[in-house]
Amino acid sequence: PSWCGALDMGGNVREIVADCYSTSYKDAPLDGTPQTTCEAVEVLPVVRGGYYGSKKVELRSSYRTGCTALPTVQTGTRCARQGE
Repeated sequence: PSWCGALDMGGNVREIVADCYSTSYKDAPLDGTPQTTCEAVEVLPVVRGGYYGSKKVELRSSYRTGCTALPTVQTGTRCARQGE
């Protein structure tokens, strides 16, 4: 389990996040809000982390890439709420 007791957070599915894909964090907001302005002509959804068939480097939560096809068996969403 993680420090807060959460289970199965890594390697289950790639997580679809609200950011649009950019090759760097150059113009990303500093307050943690999603990056919604991208330089790409085709805006791709972003997926983070890896799934059970991923390479080791993709299993890190910091790994991100643009996803060209959704839905797939490799991707999913995570519902979360702000802690008090």
